[in-house]
Amino acid sequence: MADTHQTHTAQPAAHEGEHGGPNPIQVSGPMMGLTWLTFGLLALVLYKVAWKPILTALDQREKQIRDALEEARLTREEYARIEEKRAQLIDEADAKARAIVEQARKAAIETAQTIEAKARDEANILLTNAQREIAIAHQKAIADLRRESADLAVGLSRKILADQLDETRGRNLVDRLLKQV
Repeated sequence: MADTHQTHTAQPAAHEGEHGGPNPIQVSGPMMGLTWLTFGLLALVLYKVAWKPILTALDQREKQIRDALEEARLTREEYARIEEKRAQLIDEADAKARAIVEQARKAAIETAQTIEAKARDEANILLTNAQREIAIAHQKAIADLRRESADLAVGLSRKILADQLDETRGRNLVDRLLKQV
């Protein structure tokens, strides 16, 4: 029996390391149970204390990202609508500008034609007035010429009559005038 006793005592010595302490590689059942129990309790505490807040924070962050993406999509759609409306307004403004320019061009042509017609009418009136004034001046010049001719003839006649008191001269003058006629 002494031999068996030594084997039992030798065995614990085999579990001990060369330095006399416990062997870290060898795992005992109770130690394994305590380790799993500690792991489970820590997992439960972490689940209650840290896991739920982390998941909640991640869910909130995910929701914020989804909301931001949805808002960005809506903003892009709104920008596209605004861009389309802006392009439409530019097209309308261009069309209105072209219409205004065309209308102004037509109005300028009509105004030019009206001014030209008025100028032509005024020129015709001025020409008519000038022709009338020329005719009146011509008639007046002819009348003045006739009057002066008559005055000259009368003056000459007086001189001739004054000179013709002489009968021989009067006859010569009458003869000359008769020959000319």
